Amino acid sequence: MPAGTVVGVNPMLTHLLDGLWADPHRFDPDRFGPEPSRLRHRYAYVPFGGGAHGCLGANFASLQVRALLRTLLERFEIRPADDRPQQWYHWPNCRPVGGMRLALRPL
Repeated sequence: MPAGTVVGVNPMLTHLLDGLWADPHRFDPDRFGPEPSRLRHRYAYVPFGGGAHGCLGANFASLQVRALLRTLLERFEIRPADDRPQQWYHWPNCRPVGGMRLALRPL
């Protein structure tokens, strides 16, 4: 690349590469287990960036999300609030257009 070329990395697109992930569009929490994680390239999953420019709060943010999800999933079934197809912004980060409405049903 020529000097001065602006380069951007989109983690969401990296997380959908067939060469890095088996069936990347399928929901599969087991792909993040200890063994699959050990075998994966260290920058295949980069929700908080990586290397010298990785997010300083990544470990704390991960801990917060795990605590929240455990509390929610122990108490509720989580489903989309409606059947409308979801559209996504892909840059600068992946997020649903117009938010994502969810319905919680007590277990």
